[in-house]
Amino acid sequence: MNCLYDDFLWHDAVIDEIKLDRRNAGYTDLLELIVTDIENKRWKVIFSDLYEVEMKMNFGVVGEESIYSIECLESSEHIQAIKRVWKLCTTLDKLKCYKITTNSTASILEIYALDILITQVNS
Repeated sequence: MNCLYDDFLWHDAVIDEIKLDRRNAGYTDLLELIVTDIENKRWKVIFSDLYEVEMKMNFGVVGEESIYSIECLESSEHIQAIKRVWKLCTTLDKLKCYKITTNSTASILEIYALDILITQVNS
């Protein structure tokens, strides 16, 4: 099963914003990206029910930060490690890692979440 949207044009989509919402910590932890695709459409990408976020971001390049690739990992050693930590509290059968690599700076975002929602932003 592909856990990303096949119809979404990820490659070269520009990351305009990254927001982490912890206003209701532990209940509704969200990471939100606002991206503009190559057809100049804006999208909100919300990762919900977060369990871990790792960002290795590089700066200093003058220019837009666009997505080189995004992959959805349904199984990895790190996913299994997170599941072991939380096994007494909850089941994490749907936990995935969304790994985003960028073009301009080769930054890497690894988002461990239970769900992803992509909606178009009205202009």
